[in-house]
Amino acid sequence: MIINSNELRTLLKGTHDFKIPEALPQEVPYGFTVTSLARDPREVLVKITETPEGEVQLFQTMVNYKDSLPMWQKLAAYTWLYFLKHQDYPLYGRPFVRMMHTMFDKILPLVPDNYTTESRTPWGGTRISQVMKGLSASAGSIIGEAWVISGHKNFSNKVLIVYEGYLLQVPLWFFGKLNTKAMFGFEIDNDGYNGEPPITTKLLNSGSWLDLKKKLHKVLQGINSNDAADTLRELLAVDDLTAILDHNYHKLHQHLTLIEKNLARQTGMEHLAEAVENIHEEMLAKNLSIQVHPTTQYCVDHPQKNQLPKAEAWFILEAENGAGFYLGLKEGVTKETMQEMIENGEDITDLLNFIEAKPGDCFFVPAGTVHALSAGLLLVEPQATSDTTFRYYDYNRRDITGNKRGLHVWDALGVTNWQAPRGSALIEASLRRIPKKFIGGENGMALYEKIVKEPEFSFDKITFAKGDSFGIQKIKGIHGLVVTKGCVTVEDQQGNQYGEFLPGQSFVVPHQITHYRLLSTEASEVFVTRY
Repeated sequence: MIINSNELRTLLKGTHDFKIPEALPQEVPYGFTVTSLARDPREVLVKITETPEGEVQLFQTMVNYKDSLPMWQKLAAYTWLYFLKHQDYPLYGRPFVRMMHTMFDKILPLVPDNYTTESRTPWGGTRISQVMKGLSASAGSIIGEAWVISGHKNFSNKVLIVYEGYLLQVPLWFFGKLNTKAMFGFEIDNDGYNGEPPITTKLLNSGSWLDLKKKLHKVLQGINSNDAADTLRELLAVDDLTAILDHNYHKLHQHLTLIEKNLARQTGMEHLAEAVENIHEEMLAKNLSIQVHPTTQYCVDHPQKNQLPKAEAWFILEAENGAGFYLGLKEGVTKETMQEMIENGEDITDLLNFIEAKPGDCFFVPAGTVHALSAGLLLVEPQATSDTTFRYYDYNRRDITGNKRGLHVWDALGVTNWQAPRGSALIEASLRRIPKKFIGGENGMALYEKIVKEPEFSFDKITFAKGDSFGIQKIKGIHGLVVTKGCVTVEDQQGNQYGEFLPGQSFVVPHQITHYRLLSTEASEVFVTRY
C-alpha cells in the first residue's frame, strides 16, 4: 500500500518528531519493506509481513519504542500502529489485529511485577513483599511502591497475551492507544495520545520505625541516669525520658530535635547527642518527602513542562502505633513563611498538620495540597495518572549512592493552594472520607463501601465472606481492581472466569464490559478504582 509521507506525519503528529529519509532501504528486518517511489519522492510503499512471527516482532518493536531506534524501526512501529487503529485499512482484517481488538470485551489480568527498587524509593519497607503474596517479589525485600494498576508510560503494568504460540507482554497503555473509546469510555482525536489510563493505583509502604524505638529506648535510659536528664525532663514535661516513645511520630521528632540541641551545648555530652542524632536521622529516612502535586491550572499555565495534574487518596491498611501523615497547612502559614524557612534550611514539618493514622482511615489529597507520610504505614493510594511530584523538603537524606535527592522548591511554592482551608477545618471537613456502607452479594455477606467520589476518580472497597460473590454493573469508564486479602476470581459478562487473584494482584475491566462478578474462595478484600 502507498502512503504519502506528509500524510503520515499529519496522522502521527504529536507522537514523535521524525523525518522520513529520502533514501530508504529496500528491505529491513521483521518482514517490513519500505520502498521509495521514483515517480513521487513524497510517497513510500509499505508492505508488512504476513507471518505471525513478523507481526509479533513488529508489535514488540512498537511497544518498546525508543528515540534511539533506527529510522526504519520508528517508521515501521508507528505506521503499523496506525494500521492497527484505523478500520479503513485492509490490515484491520488480519488475524493479529482482529485478536487485539477483541481484548476490550475481556478482563485484563496484570503481571504482578511492577514495583519500585530501593534506589527509587529509599524510604520503603518490607510489608508489601511480606503481605502481598501474589506479587513476584521475594518476602522481606524492600518495596516502597507497587504500581498495581498503571498505564503510565514510564511504569506500565503488562498484560500477557498468547498469539499463534507467541507470548506477548502488552503494556496497559497500548490498549488506550489502540481504542480509547472501548478502553476508557471517552475518545481523544489525537493519534499522538500516549494511551495512558486516567487512573492509577499503588500500594505504598514506608519503612518500620519499631526497631529504632528500641534503640532510642536504650539511649534515653542512658541519658536518664545523667546530670543532664533533669533539665530535659523539665523541658519535655515527663518524669522519664523514655516516656516520649509513647508519643506520636511528629511529637517524637520534635522531642528528639530538642534533646539533640540541648545535649550538644553541654560539655562531655557530645557522644549522647550524636547517638540520638544518628537514630533520629534513620527515623526520618523512612518518611516520604514533604511534597505537592501540580494542579490543572498550573499545568495549563506551564505547557512547556508537559505535566499532568494529580489528585490522590490514602486508605490505611496498617499503621504502627503513633505513625501518621502530614496533610495541609496550619493556620497562619504563608508562602513567604514557607520560603524563608526553606531558604534558612529549617525543618518545615511544624507548618503542617500531623494526623495519627488508624487502619481504615481514608483521606483525599487534592492537587496543590502539601503532604507527606511518616514511617510505619501500609496503604492503598488511588490517584489520577501522573508521576509529577515537587519536593519541598527531604530531611537532608541521601540515597543509596550517597547523593541528596533533588528538591523543586520554586515549583512547589507555585503549585501549592495557598487559599485552601487550614488546620482541622481542612482535614475533617474537606479531606477525611467516611465510607457509605451497603450489604450485598448473592449470599448477603459482602460489604460494599463507597469511599471516594471525585471528578478525578472514584474509589470503593468490597469485603467478602468466604464463598460470597458480588456483581458490579458498569455504566461507563474503566475499573481497576486490586486484591489486598484473601483470594478472588472474576467473571466477565460472557461468563468467562479469570483468576484466582491473590493479595497484590490486580486486573482491569475495560469500558466495553458492562458488568462483571467477583467470587471469593476465602475471606477477601478488594479495592476498586473507577473513572
